[in-house]
Amino acid sequence: MKRFLIFTMAVALAGTAWSWYSYVFEGKFSGYLTIPVGAALSPDRELYVADQGNNCVKRFSPTGSLIKVIGKDELSFPMGVDATAGGDVYVPDKGHHRIVCYAKDGSFKFTWGEEGSGPGQFNQPWGVRVAPNGNVYVADTFNHRIQYFTRTGSFLGQWGRLGTGDGEFDRPAKVAITPDMKAYVSDSANCRIQYFTSTGSFLGKWGEPGTGQGQFLGTAEIDFDPDGNVFAGDEFNHRVQCFTSTGSFLGSFGEYGHDDGQFNHVCGVAVWPTGARVYVVDHFNCRAQYLNRNEPAVTPESLGKVKALFR
Repeated sequence: MKRFLIFTMAVALAGTAWSWYSYVFEGKFSGYLTIPVGAALSPDRELYVADQGNNCVKRFSPTGSLIKVIGKDELSFPMGVDATAGGDVYVPDKGHHRIVCYAKDGSFKFTWGEEGSGPGQFNQPWGVRVAPNGNVYVADTFNHRIQYFTRTGSFLGQWGRLGTGDGEFDRPAKVAITPDMKAYVSDSANCRIQYFTSTGSFLGKWGEPGTGQGQFLGTAEIDFDPDGNVFAGDEFNHRVQCFTSTGSFLGSFGEYGHDDGQFNHVCGVAVWPTGARVYVVDHFNCRAQYLNRNEPAVTPESLGKVKALFR
């Protein structure tokens, strides 16, 4: 009976998609990054990495060839980046309390913001994301809020304040926007993820301090795969965790170390459009790594091995 049950399960799995895939090391960007802190994959599949050590953003090919250095000698501790289909590159310029927009070739376009707590002002912004409708969302970290703007910086709205309740934040690090315009926020010092409508109405949350599944020690960048699953950088646990869109744990990868596939502070996460590759900003190892999805599948050959094993 045991042999029959296992054999039946293997047959069923042969035609079933798995809900979670582990990720294995594929490659890394080495020699170009000093203190990388955030990343974004552009629609044309180039990787942009904010590098605090050189006060710039670096633009790479998908496998790590350096294409362009953007903003050098103009930025002060850039904390993140996003790039649009039209070629605009948005950077949260932490030290100058502003958002800067560049063209794809690195030329300066415009900027907005100054130090303060009023609408359109910032206190060390860490994260920026451009929504599908073109609006720009900013994690205004030390004002403990999210602000959003038109693509040219006109203020539209804000939500959040310091606290631990629903819709409150303690140093929100990053913000990410889904195709259907939900806003996910890495509530860093509260060690959790919260999500909202595009105008800030609270929808849900998950996470707490710790090292177990669904627990965090500092939340970092967030990105999504095509199924809407959430990939979250778990900074001081040196790993990436994956969840459904409502926070059910699916899996994780990474551990502390300096070898391939190991991390020393995960600060940035960017997911390939198909979900088959994940880029990870490996902060204190001064590099970015990319990992490929390991897709377990029951093939006729492996099914034969299962049958032989249990005869």
